[in-house]
Amino acid sequence: MAETAKLLNPEKTVLIPDLEASCSRAASITAADIRLLRERHPGVPIVTYVNTSAAVKAESDVCCTSSNAKKIIEGLGVPRVIMLPDEYLAKNTAAQTRVEIIAWSGHCRRRTRRSPQAERRRSLFKHRPTEGRRHIFGGPRGPRLVRNHFLRRKAGMPDE
Repeated sequence: MAETAKLLNPEKTVLIPDLEASCSRAASITAADIRLLRERHPGVPIVTYVNTSAAVKAESDVCCTSSNAKKIIEGLGVPRVIMLPDEYLAKNTAAQTRVEIIAWSGHCRRRTRRSPQAERRRSLFKHRPTEGRRHIFGGPRGPRLVRNHFLRRKAGMPDE
């Protein structure tokens, strides 16, 4: 993200508090991967989540955020797109549109099963209170487990 900020604002100073900081989701895709996807899926537009390298963005057709992904995809007016690098964002967006989305299998380490945050989320479902209300919010870049639980409970359906 700092790389993109500098490209968009070359006259500004961009501070990076931790030079060792990285993003597993952004690291899951390279410009070479995109060129290979174009060979495998000629003519299919590539929609890239904003948290990727400048090299990946340069090979993409359009960038999106988690809040405008559906609007961007539907605005392309095509029946199929490739969406990367976040598989969860792609699948959650696909559930909201008729456009077929080919998802790249990139993930944020923090949102995967091996992370402490994911373990904490799963524990919320194992230890549900029998009384009272608990609100759990999940974003479009996370597993559907959280979203599905909320929707099923709201509809009065038992969990699977």
